[in-house]
Formats: sequence, C-alpha cells, structure tokens
Amino acid sequence: MAFCVLYLQDRMGNRAGPKDFRLVKPLIQVGCVLFAFFTCLTRISDYKHHPGDVVGGALLGVSLSTLAHSFLVSRQSHPLAAATSTTSLMAVSTSRLYSREDLSVP
Repeated sequence: MAFCVLYLQDRMGNRAGPKDFRLVKPLIQVGCVLFAFFTCLTRISDYKHHPGDVVGGALLGVSLSTLAHSFLVSRQSHPLAAATSTTSLMAVSTSRLYSREDLSVP
C-alpha cells in the first residue's frame, strides 16, 4: 500500500480540474493507508502474527516500496535511447500479388 500511495502521489499531479475532484487523490491515499493499518490490526487480533512481526513487515514493506519507487522514477527520468532503423526488407506492392484470376474458384 505504501507503493500505491507513492505511485498515486507521483502520477496524479496537481491538475487544474473541477473543484469537486481535488480531494480524490488524498481520499484514495488515506483509504490505502487505513486498509493497510486495518489489515495489520486484524492479523494481530486473530493471533496470526506477533506485533513485532507486523511492525517489522510494515517497515520492510515501506522501505522496499520507497526504494522501488525511487528506482522507477530515476529510470523514467533518464529513458533509454530508442533504437531506430531505417531499413526495409523489400518494397513490395500487394496489389500485384493477387489478381481476380487467382481468386476465382474452378
């Protein structure tokens, strides 16, 4: 969910749009954080994990998602040079390949 929050922050910029939609991004981000927090609490209350495991997993997830997001942003800011090719295999006109005589059924 931390990666989703970072991704939304990066991709949904401050666009000049209708005033009704200016709270959409923060609402989605808060929803993601609350869902992750609720999941952490239910894992502890259902005795599936210890609190230390949940905190460690949350820290590991946040740190790896931040690292992945920063890696992806740095890759997008310096795109690789696209290979261009100007060669063509053959200059063939398809109008000469098929004639009405070839399409007739005997």
